[in-house]
Amino acid sequence: PQLSRMIDNLCGEPPPPATEPRSVVPFRENLQDVPFIAIDRPDVLNREDLIYGERKHDGRLILKVAIIDITDYIRPGSRQDKYGLRVGNDYYGRHRIISTIGTALSQDKGSFRLGEVRPAWVAELRISPSGVAEPETFKLRRAWVKNHANVNPDEAFDVKAQPEIAPIIAALAEITRVLEH
Repeated sequence: PQLSRMIDNLCGEPPPPATEPRSVVPFRENLQDVPFIAIDRPDVLNREDLIYGERKHDGRLILKVAIIDITDYIRPGSRQDKYGLRVGNDYYGRHRIISTIGTALSQDKGSFRLGEVRPAWVAELRISPSGVAEPETFKLRRAWVKNHANVNPDEAFDVKAQPEIAPIIAALAEITRVLEH
């Protein structure tokens, strides 16, 4: 209780989040069918990023990373915008998160919940069959994406339990090996 009061005195109370997106929503590509996955521990309260990997028949690897985009819900100059500027960064403690966008938004519209569509920024990078990143193929775009599966990084992946994402996990493991060298 004392820590909570101290934090609230320092940062202020987060304002209630906007429940409706802004009236003019930017164009977003529909990537809902791309099977993005979240790799997070089960106790994570807000999933802010998703990942997807694919091996093409020609040997190329494709890496896509989706980052949640909450800008539709925060209007410039609003109380929520000013709160985010004051807090400056998300802080994670054992039993409390101080989020620049407030807990209500970060754990709802600001989180990739399983099976729900969310606005995102998606970065895409292709890697040649020889293992060289191809920066000229880099793309960054706004999109609608969906979390197709949650994977716990602390557990061995069970192919029998989630066979539909086994090729994604295999491609991500290969991409990791390539990018680490």
